[in-house]
Formats: sequence, structure tokens, C-alpha cells
Amino acid sequence: MNIIFAGFFHPILGIISSVLMVFGSELLGKFLLRRFIKPFFFLNFAFGVIFISLVCYIFIILSISKYTNTAIAYFLLLIGILNMITFRNLNFYQKINYKIFYILFILLLLLVASITPPTMADALGYHLGVANYINQTHSWPNPNMWLHANISGLGEVYNSLGLLVYSDVVGSLTQFVGLSSFLYYFSNIIKNKERLVFFNLFILGSPVLIFLVSGSKFLLFPQLITTLVLYFLVSSKKIGANLFYIIVFLLCGATSFKLSFFIPSIVLGVFALSKTDFNLKLIYKSILIGIFFFLPRILFNISNLEQISFPEILVQVPDEFLSSLKNFRENYFIFPINLFLP
Repeated sequence: MNIIFAGFFHPILGIISSVLMVFGSELLGKFLLRRFIKPFFFLNFAFGVIFISLVCYIFIILSISKYTNTAIAYFLLLIGILNMITFRNLNFYQKINYKIFYILFILLLLLVASITPPTMADALGYHLGVANYINQTHSWPNPNMWLHANISGLGEVYNSLGLLVYSDVVGSLTQFVGLSSFLYYFSNIIKNKERLVFFNLFILGSPVLIFLVSGSKFLLFPQLITTLVLYFLVSSKKIGANLFYIIVFLLCGATSFKLSFFIPSIVLGVFALSKTDFNLKLIYKSILIGIFFFLPRILFNISNLEQISFPEILVQVPDEFLSSLKNFRENYFIFPINLFLP
């Protein structure tokens, strides 16, 4: 039995509902993107997860989530069933060989890790804890009451939708599906089979993936999103307006999952702007997207603040806590060696 629920529901039902939520989010993203850009699974999925999490977050802030978020969670299950019935996107058979089978075997092991009951202290402490609080109180936790509450984001909102349909693994499964569809997208771009295998093994060979895929912490997912945005920027000489708006949306979403993506998202956003035909309409609509993402959080934090300053508008935690996060290191090797040697 999983650690969140007890009684009638078996954990396998939670896994099934997670899979349906994932496919439902992908279909939603595909529907929203179809008029703007040629969609593909990872982009559809990322867009759908961000959009549905943001809408539910606004409902939580407005304290009207008791019925709306439950309805949204079951709506995702419904369209997830529809998506699975009509799904026809995979064509691995064109590139199958023993090396590809080895890659698929690694992905299978990561899938098993992603659907096992959560045991990560970080996940239980607030990634699922905040999600459970949301479903119990139908409100966002007061940051003065809970230290980790205000460093939570859209990931905890998506986790709360999973808990509503009796799943505590939707966060970890989202990381796995995001990784798999990300690799699949780039595998279709890479024509040389040797480079294709090297690309996949280079990423899958990182031991930290076991940590990232096996928990409800939304860290790998925004990393994949920002990497996709970087590919868009590097591979395009010119960025059209529709693609630029999608990039802004994705970068705002990545930042809303983890605030630590704020600076790289700003850098990527400026890079994207330099590749567009600059005009006021572009800036105006981009600002509206940013307001849609960050204004609810800002208003919520202001209502709980005694003093207003820039960082505290987005995150209200003690300075000592921010300092410990900033200075935390697992080793003291010089940069960038510390990124590769554990």
C-alpha cells in the first residue's frame, strides 16, 4: 500500500491514474498549441502540465479549488483515456537494434523507479506534503506557518491533482515521461545512429537521474524545458512571434516550478528577444504572460509580508535559510568539475 492512502484503493490504481493524467495533459497541450506551432509530444506535455498547474494554482489562491481542481483532475483522466486510445506517435521500429534495446532497458528501469512508492524525505516533507495540505484545506499554506511552503510552486499543484485521483507518483512519473519524450524528440532529429546512441547514453548515464526520476521533486522537468528552449534558440536564425510567446510561456513555467530557474530563464528570454523582430506588441503580450504566471504569487506574498522587497515578493523565507541553500554543496571541487564528479 502506498504511504499516502489506505483502505480500498490499491497502489496500481494510482499508477494507472498517473498515466492517464500524463496522457491527458499531453492532449490538452496539443489542443492549445495546434494553431501556433507544429506540436510534438514533449512540447505538448510540458505545455499542458504548465497550463493546468497554473490554472489550478490560481484557483487555490482564490480559495475556490475544492470543486474546480477535483473536476480538472478527473477531466484529465477522461481525456487521458481518449488520448491513449487514439495515440499513434511512436515509430521506434525504424531504428531498433541491440543498442536501442539497451537504451529502452535503461528507460524501463527508470520507469520502475518512478512508479514505486515515494520514500524521498524531500518529497514527503513538502513536495507531497504541500500537495496534501492543499487538498485538505483548499488553500495555499501560509509561509509564516511552514518554512518550505513559499518555495513550493506549480509542481506541488500538479502533485495535488495526482493525490485527488489517488496517486502519489504522478510527480515522479511526470519526470520520467518528460525525460523519455525529450530523448525521443531529439532521437528523431539525430540521423546518425552512432550519434543517436551516444546522445541517449550520455544523458541516461548520469547517476543523478535515479534521484531525479524517483521523487516528486519537479527539478528534472524544468531542466528539460529550458534545454528545449535553448535548442529552439540555437537552431533558429530567426524566432517568429508564435514561437517567442511559447518560449516565454515555457520559461515562466520552468521558473514557477523552481524559482532557481529565474536567472537562466531571464538569460534565455533575452537571447530569444534578440532573435525576433522587436516591437511593442511582442513585449506587451510577453508581459501579459508573465503577469498571468507571477501576479497571483506576488499578491499572495504581499498579503503575508510585513516589509516588501524584491526577493520577498517571490519567495518569503528567512535570510539564513536562503543563505544555506545558496552555499549548499555536495563537494568542494572547483566549477565545473563539481557538476560531473560526485
